[in-house]
Amino acid sequence: MTPAEEAAAVRRAVIQAAAGRPPVWALDFDGTLVPFADHPAAVRLPDPVRRDLGRLPSRGMPVLVLSGRSRADLATFFGPDFPGDLVGNHGLDWPPDLAPPDVPPAPPAVWRRRLDELLRPWPEAWVEDKGATWAVHWRAVPQHRQDAVRTALAQFAAALDKPDFAARFGNHVLDIFPAAANKGRALKRWLERRVGTDWPRAVLVVAVGDDLTDEDMFAAVEGRGLGIIVGARAPTRASLRLSGPEAVAALLRSFAEAPP
Repeated sequence: MTPAEEAAAVRRAVIQAAAGRPPVWALDFDGTLVPFADHPAAVRLPDPVRRDLGRLPSRGMPVLVLSGRSRADLATFFGPDFPGDLVGNHGLDWPPDLAPPDVPPAPPAVWRRRLDELLRPWPEAWVEDKGATWAVHWRAVPQHRQDAVRTALAQFAAALDKPDFAARFGNHVLDIFPAAANKGRALKRWLERRVGTDWPRAVLVVAVGDDLTDEDMFAAVEGRGLGIIVGARAPTRASLRLSGPEAVAALLRSFAEAPP
C-alpha cells in the first residue's frame, strides 16, 4: 500500500473505535513525525506536518508530542505558537503549567566517565546529555562496527548499580534515565490534566510511536484507546501499524482537513 492508502485504512479504524468521541493525539517525534538522521540536529520537521498538527486542536483534537528529546529541543521545531503540548525527556520535562513538583536527579557523573572511556574506540558514537536523562547515539558508527558498540553498551547497562535508574535500548540509541520516567505514566498525567479523570469515556486516545519506550504509551491506552506502531518493529502492544513518518503525515493531514 502507498502511505496514503495506509493512512486511509487507519483513519477508518480510528473513526470506528472513536464511536463519536473526539480523538486525542499523543505522538513520539523521531521515527514517527520525522525520519531518523545520523545526528538529532540534522532532523527537519516538514512544514505541512507542523501545520497539520497545529490545526488539530482547533478542530477539537488536543495534541501531545511526547519525546525523548528535551522540551527546549522540541520547541525549536514547533515554535512558540504551537497549540499542542510538548513533553520531553520521556515524560520528565513538562510545560510550566503542567510540571510536577519533584525534580528528578541526573545520572551520576561517574557513569559519564565510564561511558566516555567505553566509547573511545568508536569516535562516531556520542552521549547526548539532557540533564535528567542521557542518550548514547551510535547511528553514525560504520555498519560493520555497530554490533560491537551495542554489545559494549549492553554490558555497561547491565552493570549500572542504582536501582532508581534504568537503561533501555531504542533505535541506535541507549537511553539512561530515572526509573520514574515512563511515557505511559506521562500520557495518563497529561490526559487527567487536559481532559479530566473521565478521559477513557470522554475521548479516544490515539498513541503513535516507533520505539520500545512508546510501548508504555500503548500499554497505557490498551482497551481505552488505540496504539499505532510506526515501522516494522515487533512484537508490539499497538493494534495498528503505519510504515513510516510519511504515512503518519498523511493520517494527520486527513484529520486536519476532514475532522471526524
